[in-house]
Formats: sequence, C-alpha cells, structure tokens
Amino acid sequence: MRTFLLRTTQCIASLLTLSLLLAGQESTKKPTTIIDFVDPRVETSHAEAPVVDIDGVDLLSRHGIGEEKKQIVFKELRESRGRIVPSSKFDVICKVRGDLSLSNEDFLLWTSVDFLVAPLTETYERMDSEQIGLSVSWGQMTEMDDFKSAPIYSLGAGETRRVVVKDFDLAKTLASFPADGSDNLWPWLVRVNVHIQDRAGKQVASALKIVRLWPDSGRRSRTSGTTSVLKSPKS
Repeated sequence: MRTFLLRTTQCIASLLTLSLLLAGQESTKKPTTIIDFVDPRVETSHAEAPVVDIDGVDLLSRHGIGEEKKQIVFKELRESRGRIVPSSKFDVICKVRGDLSLSNEDFLLWTSVDFLVAPLTETYERMDSEQIGLSVSWGQMTEMDDFKSAPIYSLGAGETRRVVVKDFDLAKTLASFPADGSDNLWPWLVRVNVHIQDRAGKQVASALKIVRLWPDSGRRSRTSGTTSVLKSPKS
C-alpha cells in the first residue's frame, strides 16, 4: 500500500548532524505518515555568503554485473515493459567547492528524493516539467530509501571534492504504481535534493536535480469515463 511521508529539512538536519559525522552512518527508521513541505532551497536563501558551493548534481544509472557493469549520466527515465530505462538504480554525484575563506572544516552532505504524483492522463503527458510542477505538490514516499549521507572532512579553501552517494533504487516505489491500479496515478517527476550542513547543524548549501519519468505506452489513462492509450514520448 502506497503511503506518504511528512518531513521537513530542518527536522532532518537536527537528527543527523552529530550521529553521522561523529559516530559514522547509522540507519534511521522512517515514519509512515503524509507529506507536503517547503522547497529544499528555501533555508539558505537568506545566508550572507556561502562557505561551500555545490557545483551541479548528476545522476548516474547503474546496470550490469562485474566487468559488464556500466554507468551513464541520464536526464530522464522511461518505463518499458515493467522495467526502467536506463535503470531503476542510480548514484548521485556532485562537486563540492570550498570558499577561499574556508579553513579545513568538516561538513555533512545528505540527500532526499521527492516525487510529483498526478493522474495518468494525456493532459499531464503533454505538460513540460515546469507546468506539472506548478499544478501539483511535491511529496516523499516511504517506499523510497532516499535518506543517505556522506561526510566531507577537512575541506580546504578553494578545494573541490567529488562526492558520490550510492545505491538509490526506484524499484519499490514504482511497484506501488501498478498498471492496473484503481487510483490511476503516476510519479511524473523525480527530484533529488542535496544538502550540506556544518558540524553545528547549520545548512550552508543546497542543490537539486529534477528528471522526468515517462510511463510505458501500454498504460492507459481514464478520463471522464473514457479510456485512451498514452503515446510514447519522442526520443
């Protein structure tokens, strides 16, 4: 059964700062209630001057085994015959750069993933990502293990680090949207949020990446008592 999660970025920051930086990463059980929260970029909008900058966020798909394993940067995902192309599994990669005033300080980078769920209709299929974002609220889903982190130790002035957060998987989330589901909903957009905070728990930087998730053309939309087949998006 699909459920939604209510969390705020401030709550997450207070829970993780000391436990993950000082004692190592530990798993935290997620509550199982409903959502709707502030944009992840709001908290740092009034900061004086950033001591850390996130230089872009990339998503790399993971598929294959052993020597055949490959990773590619993707900008959208597509459902095809019950699987996700290029893959339901991915890593988050970003470059973190320290300000010239920085003096070998420690930080915690952590992630969350939001979904924009709306009816499976041709109306939403024709909308671009921005239009959908204006008409539907973002939310989080308990089926998604999105709460991950990576400590950044002794970041120096002007130094750039490549930080990788691994093992995201959309499989369980998408399994909660069966093709024959009675609610006829679909997660049209996926948003990966990246946050950085210092040892005191203050958020010093944030960034995000949004990708479109196209449903399989075999799924059907039901609108006003009629049934229509969704067209496959053009490549």
